[in-house]
Amino acid sequence: MSERDVRHKLSVIKEPKARLKYLDHIRRKEKLLEPSTRRAVNLLYGEAAGQVVGQESLAAEAYIKSGMKKEDAYFRAAESAERNADLLRVGTYDPDTREFYRSAALDYKQTGTKKGLIKAAGAYEKAGSFIEAANAYKKAGMTDKEISDTIEEHRKRKFRSKLETTAATSSIISLLGGIFFLSSNLTGNVIGNMTNSTSNWIGGILFAVGLIGAFVYFKKK
Repeated sequence: MSERDVRHKLSVIKEPKARLKYLDHIRRKEKLLEPSTRRAVNLLYGEAAGQVVGQESLAAEAYIKSGMKKEDAYFRAAESAERNADLLRVGTYDPDTREFYRSAALDYKQTGTKKGLIKAAGAYEKAGSFIEAANAYKKAGMTDKEISDTIEEHRKRKFRSKLETTAATSSIISLLGGIFFLSSNLTGNVIGNMTNSTSNWIGGILFAVGLIGAFVYFKKK
């Protein structure tokens, strides 16, 4: 089987887990493959593993087998794990994604570089593991004050991001509410026991609040 055959088969398999399963089957026969095909299969396996949540740790091993440098292999696997966790994340520290961030942090640490340690610390922060984040920052050569300032700044940035998201959501709800109440005047329908005048007042206020919120949000962006 050639690299071209493998890529052609993958082109018709869209589901990430199915692609991973197929490539795993091919890898079991790697001794029968040409060296160039073997390298390509391992690279493709690493890419597929990086797209399946919980399987990112397999990606680094496959990347290394494809001939990729260890540092690059672990960076790539870690970035896949962190990206998947970001896509899945719900709430502050969703327990379903915490372990994925920790997995990413471990892969970053495996790179053995200062950059990897700093990225690992960031992943630990996303997992809510601030002690481990501080330890990673310290191993990267940061002072206690720099560590404290960095973590505090990241917390503030995250809080601001949540406020902006809340403000954007509130603006949309206000605009829609305003349109809803103002529409009664256009259609002639009465909302509850409200008069058209009351409905217009409420609609106007909600619409204005929504516009102000949207203006402030986009101005900050």
